[in-house]
Amino acid sequence: MIKRRTLTVVATVCAAGLSAASVSSASAVSAASDSNSTSTSTSGSASVPGTDLNAGTNSWTTAVGDNGDVTGAHSVSGHIHGFVWHGGTLVDLPPGANQDYSIANAVDAGGDVVGTGGNYGFGYVHAYEWKGGSPNGTDFGALYGNSFANTVNTGGEIAGQSQTSLSVTVGALLNSGVPTVLPDLGGSYTAPMYLNDAGTAAGYSLTPSGDQHAVVWIGGKLTDLGIGTAAGLNAQGQVLVASAQGKGAPFLWTNGVQTTFGAGVQTVTGLNNAGQVVGTFLPAGSTTAHGFVWQNGQLTDLGAAFFPTAVNNVGQVLGNTAADSYGLGVVWYQGQVTTLAPTSGQYSEPEQLNDNGLVAGIVQGTQDATVWQLPAVSGAALHKRGG
Repeated sequence: MIKRRTLTVVATVCAAGLSAASVSSASAVSAASDSNSTSTSTSGSASVPGTDLNAGTNSWTTAVGDNGDVTGAHSVSGHIHGFVWHGGTLVDLPPGANQDYSIANAVDAGGDVVGTGGNYGFGYVHAYEWKGGSPNGTDFGALYGNSFANTVNTGGEIAGQSQTSLSVTVGALLNSGVPTVLPDLGGSYTAPMYLNDAGTAAGYSLTPSGDQHAVVWIGGKLTDLGIGTAAGLNAQGQVLVASAQGKGAPFLWTNGVQTTFGAGVQTVTGLNNAGQVVGTFLPAGSTTAHGFVWQNGQLTDLGAAFFPTAVNNVGQVLGNTAADSYGLGVVWYQGQVTTLAPTSGQYSEPEQLNDNGLVAGIVQGTQDATVWQLPAVSGAALHKRGG
C-alpha cells in the first residue's frame, strides 16, 4: 500500500499466470470483486492540484500513514532533518546530540515516527523513534552496531537492521526498544523492509555466495522464497516477490504457494490487502512496456504511459507517465485516470499513497515535498480487505 523512497544517505542496499497475448486492455479489475470483472475501458481524465509541504527545496517524502501523517526529510542549514507533516503543519525532527542528520522513514496509525540519526562519513547511524511526532526523539543506540529503523506497525513494533561488524548487517525486530535478531540465510546482509500488524516481516537476505533471496519471517521463523526481493506484504501475509540481481521472475507467495503473472511481466511494484498486484509488462509483439494491475489471474492493461509505483487497499493505482522521474504523477481507478499536477516546474513524482487517497512525493526542479488529495471514492470502505 505504501511505497517508500530508498534512503541512500543512510545505507546502500546492495500457475495462475496469464500470457501477454491473452491480455485485454478492455478488461478491468475491481478490488471489491473476487469474480471475473466487468469489462470497461480507460476513459476520462481529471487533474488534482498539489500542496507544497513548505519543507523547503531539497526535501522528499518517505511514507504516508492512513491518519494523514506524511514523513520525510529536508535540508535545514545545510544538514538533513527528518520531518512529519499533518494537515498543513510541519514538525521538524532534528538530529540528536552530536549527530549530523536525521531521517524519518515511517509512521504508525498513532503518529509515532521511526527513522535514523547519525553522522556523515564513517560516523555511526542509530535507529530512532519520535513518539506522537514529538521533535524529541528516542535514540535506540547502536544495538549490535550501527542500527536502522525501516518501518513500524500499528502495535509499535519496528522492523530494522543492525550491524554486528563492519561487514555484516542483520535484520531485527524492536519491541519497546528491545531488539530481537531475525534468522538469516548466512550471508553478509539481511533487510526486513515490510511489517504487517500480525508481526510478519518480509524483505531479503544474502546467501553465503552473495545471492539475494526474498524472505518472510512469520512468528520469527524464516522462510526462504528463493531468488528475488520482497516488493510488498499485505495483512493476509501474502508476499510480492520481485526479481533481483537480474535473476528470477516475479511472483506472489501465499502460504507456500507461488503464483506467477505471465512471461510478459517485467516488474512488480505494489500489493494490497485484496491481493491486487501492480507493475509493468511487455504486451506480445510490443517493444514498449505497459502498466498493469493483476488480481486472481486477470491482468488489466493500464497503457503505455503508465508506470505503477503503488496500489492502496481501495484499488487506486499510483504511477507516473514516464519510467524515470521526468513525467507526471497519475492515479488509475476503475478506468479513470487522474493527473497529479506539479506545484512548480514541469514534473511531479509521487511515491506513496494511503487508503484515503492522500498521495505524497516531490516535484522535480525544486524538489519540494508535496501532497495531492484525491477525491473521496464512494463506498471505498467496501473494497478494503484485512487491516
